[in-house]
Amino acid sequence: MPCTQVIGMDEHPAHAVRNKPDSSIAVCARLCKEGRAAGWTSAGNSGAIMAAALLIQGRIRGVERPALGSILPTQNGFAYFLDVGANVDSKPESMVQFAMMGAVYAREMLGRPEPRVALLSNGEEEGKGDERVRETARRLKGFLPGFVGNVEPKDVYGARADVVVADGFVGNVAIKMAEATAEFLFRNLRDEIPKTLSGKVGGALIRPRVQELRARV
Repeated sequence: MPCTQVIGMDEHPAHAVRNKPDSSIAVCARLCKEGRAAGWTSAGNSGAIMAAALLIQGRIRGVERPALGSILPTQNGFAYFLDVGANVDSKPESMVQFAMMGAVYAREMLGRPEPRVALLSNGEEEGKGDERVRETARRLKGFLPGFVGNVEPKDVYGARADVVVADGFVGNVAIKMAEATAEFLFRNLRDEIPKTLSGKVGGALIRPRVQELRARV
């Protein structure tokens, strides 16, 4: 469907959605609201995507706050990580809902019939984390089937859980740190391996596997 307006990556999300009703983001949200589309996706301004979903489509009844999720690679597949930036300061009740939404996503999209759900914290022991994490854990324990408690960042990639929940500030910092670390490692491998003849030969042999790994990460 042709659109006559564009929302830039640096525009204020809510203001742009309200003032550019014929942008692709606003049009897609409206088509879903009207039942003319079952879903939509965009590589554009993530804040505007969230704003359009809220202002045009609206929230599911009972859902207090939306969340942004990201798929993370693990040792035996993938895990769903949320919130990665939609809410800077989440309440425990919102984080409980994130856990519930994440579990639904893991069942329906990742094929996990009984998803394991965990909270990202500074230690896996019960009682670790700030007051928000501890209160969220208390609410989830015995309430959400599959809740496995806290996990540290290293456990996320070790496939300890299918769904990992954090507030938006922590989740956003964690995902950006992971992306930066991966980019740093691959860039240094690319620079260091060709420095010797043996490195060049070995690099040529492992190039396909490294490219596959980079695409997965």
